[in-house]
Amino acid sequence: MAFPEDDDHLFFAKDTDGKRSHHLHVFGATSLVPEANRVFRAYVAANPDAARRYEAAKRRAAELHSHSRAQYGAAKEEMMTQLSAEARLWSLSAGHQSAQG
Repeated sequence: MAFPEDDDHLFFAKDTDGKRSHHLHVFGATSLVPEANRVFRAYVAANPDAARRYEAAKRRAAELHSHSRAQYGAAKEEMMTQLSAEARLWSLSAGHQSAQG
């Protein structure tokens, strides 16, 4: 399935025994998303407060919307946007690779 906002982003999921067992994102070779994802992951790993906020947002979203991936994603979108912005600034100030995207 393609994401409506990004034709270069494909998503595949597989359920086993009624539960999600595989979750795969595929991006075009020129997409900036994978780099932005790496910067986000590095930021959360380096910043315990960011990790706690990310965890809390994900847990809250999962509790409220355990049967809807779309609603789960929407519920954590505000925190993801905030943390992504923090990660870009952190990356640029720390001299990490480009965090465009």
